[in-house]
Amino acid sequence: MPTTPPLITAAQAGDREAVAGLYLQHHRAVRSYLARRCPADLADDLAQDVWVRALRALPSYQHTGAPFDAWLLTIARNLLLDHQKRAATQREVLADDPGRHQHGAAPGPEDQVLAELDAAPVRTAVGQLPAVHRQALVLTHWAGLSTAEISHRIGRSPAAIRTIKCRASAALRRQLTAA
Repeated sequence: MPTTPPLITAAQAGDREAVAGLYLQHHRAVRSYLARRCPADLADDLAQDVWVRALRALPSYQHTGAPFDAWLLTIARNLLLDHQKRAATQREVLADDPGRHQHGAAPGPEDQVLAELDAAPVRTAVGQLPAVHRQALVLTHWAGLSTAEISHRIGRSPAAIRTIKCRASAALRRQLTAA
């Protein structure tokens, strides 16, 4: 196993100056990586989250010979993917209508109209996706099938299905934000 660079060893031992040195050396690469993949304000937030996660994991970091940046960029990639997954499944609830989504409250006619208005652009955007993307999203979100079930039904590997779902979600998000 390759020898761990002294700056990383010192940071693992709790040396704050070594941690600061790692940050100064590698933060720009982490921030740039994220900025190419998401809006600037989100890239700033995620870059800080990368360092929080890296500092927690630093004591167990084992140098394999790969650049330290590679480890940090893997953390950045995972955080970005986690964020994108959460964003794809979360919906904003307007603060000016706090009673609209109370548990146990029966939906009123206005809720049905609002739901239909929300759904129309989504249906249009989904209809414009390539067939395999549309199929993956429909089977996931409307039929409630797991990746393994979709894989079996479509005849592609689970990894391919995850990629298709990710690309389909990104394309759908682009269409809906462009509208």
